[in-house]
Amino acid sequence: MAALTQDIATAQAHAAEPVTIGTRPYSRHDALEALAARLQALPALVYEMHTVALGLTRGLRFGLIHDPQGAPEVYIEGVLRRSAALARDLHGPRAILNAVERLIGSATMEHDRATRDLEIARGQRRDYEARLGAAFAHAGYLATLTDLRNQLEAALSRPAQDGAEASLPSVGALVECLKALHAAHTLEAAPERSAPRRTATVEEAITTRIRQREQAEVAPQPDDVPAPVAPPTPAPQPATTPVPQATPPQVRPAPWTPPQQLRLF
Repeated sequence: MAALTQDIATAQAHAAEPVTIGTRPYSRHDALEALAARLQALPALVYEMHTVALGLTRGLRFGLIHDPQGAPEVYIEGVLRRSAALARDLHGPRAILNAVERLIGSATMEHDRATRDLEIARGQRRDYEARLGAAFAHAGYLATLTDLRNQLEAALSRPAQDGAEASLPSVGALVECLKALHAAHTLEAAPERSAPRRTATVEEAITTRIRQREQAEVAPQPDDVPAPVAPPTPAPQPATTPVPQATPPQVRPAPWTPPQQLRLF
């Protein structure tokens, strides 16, 4: 947090200064051409990870981190070094300067995130130190419960007709003691649900699907069924209209009979 605070103050104090590529200062437009010439002098392939310093902007140093297994990264360095990966196919001068500006602009966001994380860590440490060295609040209840459990186990394991250990408490007395102990000591109760949770069983789900299918198949019939409408009676033809000739009846073909087979034997 202290390093981020100092880097933010440095960037704000040198906000109006030009961009330095190598050892020469340039404006934003000229810095693109100078940075492109600087990038052309770098090797296209690298066999091990190494860092290349490119220049200075807003009082903070920036450069590239070449990785033989992946895309290069842009770093910004003041008191603290922070980096961001570039796209594999976009690592020209404009992409580098834009990544540098994003890193500088995200310093405030990272400072706020670090502040929240620090507050959470401090709260966890306070809770831990408050519980450190303190006695267990339910130690007596646990010891009594363990003793009664051992006595109940011994009472259940001995034969019923054994009268040699009649001085030991009976099973019923031990059960009553356990009930009284549970009633006297109330531990932290589990939080109750705001809304009741309904658990559906497999039988209920199958029954629901069958009922819905029956309701979909049996559609309600309307009470008022409209009466069938008789077709209109054709008007009588005038006397001058010639009577159409009747179609001669068609003769049905004779049914097909299979041919007789000649038997030799």
